[in-house]
Amino acid sequence: MALAKRKLLNFKKKHGDAPCNLQQPEWTVPERFIARRPHPTEPGWEVLVKWCELGYEHATWEVGTWVIAPLTSQTQVPVSDALCAGI
Repeated sequence: MALAKRKLLNFKKKHGDAPCNLQQPEWTVPERFIARRPHPTEPGWEVLVKWCELGYEHATWEVGTWVIAPLTSQTQVPVSDALCAGI
C-alpha cells in the first residue's frame, strides 16, 4: 500500500492535480486500413485501423464512415478503392 501511495504522490508532483492526457495527437490519425467486416448491428462496415506511430497490436475496429473521410482526403484515394485495397 505504501508503494502505491508513494507512486501516486510522485505522479501528482510531476503532473500536478489537473487532469492530464498522456495520449499523443499523432495516435488519433489513421495510417492505414488493415481489414473490413460488416457492422454487426447497423448497415455499413467496420474497418480495422492501424494508427500512426503505434504498432499493429494497437489496431482497433472502427465504424467505417468517420475513419475513411480523413484518410482519403489526405491520400486522395476514393473511398471504394481505399476499402477494397486495404490502404
